[in-house]
Amino acid sequence: MQKTPSPAPAADSATVKAAADSAAIVDPADSLVRIVRGYYNVRIYRSDFQAVCDSIVGFSIDSTIHMYTNPVLWNGENQITAQTVDIFTKNQTIEKAVFKGEPLMCSRVDSTHFNQVKGKVIETYFNNGEIFKTDVNGNGQTYYYMEDGDSTDRYISGFLVAECADITFRFTERQVSEIVYRGNPSYSIYPMDKIPETQSQLMKGFKWEIERKPTKEQVFTRTIRPSQRARYETLSKPTYPITGRIDKQRTELPKSGWIDRTDRYLSQEALEFVRSLGN
Repeated sequence: MQKTPSPAPAADSATVKAAADSAAIVDPADSLVRIVRGYYNVRIYRSDFQAVCDSIVGFSIDSTIHMYTNPVLWNGENQITAQTVDIFTKNQTIEKAVFKGEPLMCSRVDSTHFNQVKGKVIETYFNNGEIFKTDVNGNGQTYYYMEDGDSTDRYISGFLVAECADITFRFTERQVSEIVYRGNPSYSIYPMDKIPETQSQLMKGFKWEIERKPTKEQVFTRTIRPSQRARYETLSKPTYPITGRIDKQRTELPKSGWIDRTDRYLSQEALEFVRSLGN
């Protein structure tokens, strides 16, 4: 086991806490099983948490929330993407969030550089609504830009590439306090002017999707458009050539001795009825 105090993409415990607050809709004493569904262009906004996905489902029976199809979560400059996101709550407080399907956690260093963490599954654990541990399980990878200088003049001095089976991040007061690499860890540190051309600085599947990040106005400002029924009722109805041909043929059928499926001639009453259709 190798412990490395190197920093990693910042994580904010308020991110998932906000999700828990908005999703805790069931009274624990309620015996009913409730299901909440949201479809198509789902957007979530809080001052400390934003998320988008195609659809979302919440179950009261096990206090879980599931996000599907291109889910993305943000907290400040931090972003997590995956194919699915499962959130587990207890007593209206989040306990765990699981990101599956090529999960990738990243944070922006500047306009062109991003710290990145990737694995098969990313699991984040909470205590009293705050992150205290994140596990990256399977094929753990880390891209991290090391910075030097003071708060007024910081610059990127190096690029760290680390790989191992699993990675654990531990947090103290919402900051990464320890990183543990397990399972044959290996790493390389490059000065910025000596990064090999063969070494990519963006992980496979990386996509900075800041343009999808919802704003407060997009979520809370809902404009109800006035009814357009009166305007559409004044428009002329469309006519179709095929309709005219069908109507004409319908009036000609009785004259041509049209017969039914039993190959018998229509009765006089039936003929009168068919003729009436042409009027």
